[in-house]
Amino acid sequence: MKDIIQSVKDGWQGLLLCLCIAVPAWFLGTAFPIIGGAVIAILAGMVIAIFLKKSKAMETGIKFTSKKVLQWAVVLLGFGMDLNAVAKTGAQSLPIILATISTSLILAFVLCRVMKIPSRIATLVGVGSSICGGSAIAATAPVIGADDEEVAQAISVIFFFNVLAALIFPTFGKLLGFSTVSGEAFGIFAGTAVNDTSSVTACASTWDSMWNLGSATLDKAVTVKLTRTLAIIPITLVLALFRAKKSKGTAGTDTKVSLKKIFPFFILWFIAASVITTVCLNLGVASSFFSPFKTLSKFMIVLAMAAIGLNTDIVKLVRTGGKPLALGACCWVGITCVSLLMQHVMGLW
Repeated sequence: MKDIIQSVKDGWQGLLLCLCIAVPAWFLGTAFPIIGGAVIAILAGMVIAIFLKKSKAMETGIKFTSKKVLQWAVVLLGFGMDLNAVAKTGAQSLPIILATISTSLILAFVLCRVMKIPSRIATLVGVGSSICGGSAIAATAPVIGADDEEVAQAISVIFFFNVLAALIFPTFGKLLGFSTVSGEAFGIFAGTAVNDTSSVTACASTWDSMWNLGSATLDKAVTVKLTRTLAIIPITLVLALFRAKKSKGTAGTDTKVSLKKIFPFFILWFIAASVITTVCLNLGVASSFFSPFKTLSKFMIVLAMAAIGLNTDIVKLVRTGGKPLALGACCWVGITCVSLLMQHVMGLW
């Protein structure tokens, strides 16, 4: 708690800026549900970032909002979610998750050789595309020895396709014929075909807004995404072992992996919130009791989207070159196609 209070004190300027973007974006999203507040906040943040000269204090607040506030929003989503439904969703989506992760990693490995892309960049883009975007990149970078420039490049590539997904997938889902009276099919699609948690929530929130589904799609998508996020652990450990074997005998090489650093502990709080909800519902508490938590969660997602938009450097992305962007595009398209194919085979849409 002391760390949180200190972070707010140190970064209040960035937090206030995100709030100034999020509030109008929230109301605009209500007025234009086909776009949604989350997407409006991302786009506004990206435009403002071009002209904004950020101080250290402001950067601290923006980073705090994009990371911690988003995690809290996910935790709040756990309230109102029946744990039985959570377990069912995780098991239901597991084959799709395994297929999409395998597709991205294989494509990254093959295209790394064919296009002669530096191996660390290809690994970061492949892992970021297949699991959970920036979080997976941040967890993988120290394991494979990637430098700051490589990390920034990979995150820029991943986020570019995150924004595209948030913008076009709701309309794309309508054209494909996803059910508009249930958020299940599109929620699974968003949770498996979009890489970063931020864009998964933006995409699912937009679908809910378009068809007045409350938070049904968002609940489904986040549960699927959190199940997918757990893949950080085995994949990062495998990469660490591979690097250790490859660099065996090299002095000064540190290949230790900290479980505390790579494990997304907010998932445990999400599960805890779901447990509380399940117990309360079984004791006769009305589901409407949890509605304020859902509303607060949705606003916090918009707030986090503003921060993520402010962190995006469009100019730098253009300057970094076409090959990583082409790799990201191939992984993105591959994951999308495999997700749709698996859902079709499984009879989910």
